[in-house]
Amino acid sequence: MFDRVVNWDRGDRDRLQRFVAELMALDRKSYAGAIRAIRRYVVGTYRIADDVNLAYALFVMSIESLAQEFDKFAPVWADYAHEKRQRIDDALTEAPNALAENVRAAILANEHVAISRLFREFALAHIGPTFFRDEAVGIARPISRPDLMSALQQAYSIRSGYVHHLQHIPRIVSAIPGFHEAIMADGKPTLTFAGLARVARHVINTFIARAPKTDTEEFDWMKDLPGTLQMEMAAESWLSDPRPFDVKSAQKYLSAYSQQVMGWLQQPTRPLNDLRPVLAKIETLLPGLAKPRQRLPLLALYYIFNWYVPEDLRTKRYPPLIEAYESDFKDPSFVSLLAQLVTCQNPDWTLPQTEELHARYFRQRHYAETPQFGRVLEAAFTLQVAEQNRTAGNVARARELLAFAVDACPENADLRSFEASIPSDEVAEIDWHAILLPATRAPLPSEEPPPSPR
Repeated sequence: MFDRVVNWDRGDRDRLQRFVAELMALDRKSYAGAIRAIRRYVVGTYRIADDVNLAYALFVMSIESLAQEFDKFAPVWADYAHEKRQRIDDALTEAPNALAENVRAAILANEHVAISRLFREFALAHIGPTFFRDEAVGIARPISRPDLMSALQQAYSIRSGYVHHLQHIPRIVSAIPGFHEAIMADGKPTLTFAGLARVARHVINTFIARAPKTDTEEFDWMKDLPGTLQMEMAAESWLSDPRPFDVKSAQKYLSAYSQQVMGWLQQPTRPLNDLRPVLAKIETLLPGLAKPRQRLPLLALYYIFNWYVPEDLRTKRYPPLIEAYESDFKDPSFVSLLAQLVTCQNPDWTLPQTEELHARYFRQRHYAETPQFGRVLEAAFTLQVAEQNRTAGNVARARELLAFAVDACPENADLRSFEASIPSDEVAEIDWHAILLPATRAPLPSEEPPPSPR
């Protein structure tokens, strides 16, 4: 790449054919890894003209991507950063040996330890003898094997300095005339672009030559087509389908239907799914569930649907079925809270209980076991806790929660207006129904029912 003149010869044709044959024979995982590395390498060559710092990092990353996915290197305690290791060793001085070793093993398991060494060892393991023999012919000051180990460590340090701190590469790396493969920078052997490019090219070629080959392999190529996206189906298309519904998927159904109801409360012309086939399945599943934690998502979905639909569309076992499990809703929980908020009720839990639940929800809102409230209900919950604080005389905390509600639902103009209307010395009553649902009020069962579900 850095030669001033490149002439095609017969040997190049043979090497190209061999390279393509080996590349296409790789198993899918190795092929995908090789292609990613090659792309990083090629993009690095483009960036030399406009950003030498990024170009250098990309060459390093072309090797690093292979090292992190395909190397089985297992770090030991000595690979951990010396300063950190020393502090931990000092803290474990009086601990029993077994406990100390368990702590060290846990630290190694939870951190990316010795990534620099992983990169270096992987690269060296993929440097064959030809790199210092046939391939070195005609190279200006080719890198030696003893210098290569230090130069690889230096290359990774340069890459890390740029990625984490936007530090420039040593100026001498790009400023020195000629295409020498290595120079001394800060007293250490350092690969130039010519040297780093040749190392990366050799490592990638060696990886391709050594990686597992296969004649045939099952592969879902549809998922790999360029320009395609995989997106989750709209809830309206599956909410009424009882076939995939079970205890594990109940929370997904509950979250989707709750947000659908909240959308209808804000725009009453929106349709609601008919969940009666799903509720019929709930009636068959409930007797086999022993724990409230398992029953609650099913009960909440059953409760919310029957709360809103006209009486002639309610299930025959409502409300007796809910009354039979009424105690499941009493203790503070995310699901019980969701059911009460969607039906525009306020839970009667104590302020410490709701404060704890509020803090825990926003810590765990993206956990798999936490139901998704959606922005409006998250703001509603926050405003409900704010009102509890206001009535308890905690005005400062109420204002803090009101501000948090605005931050949690910044697109709601009525919420922003309410915050702006609050005087600096007091807080008026915080009625989240009136603030967040100004166009309509949630009907109670005794009032005019909403449109029939589809």
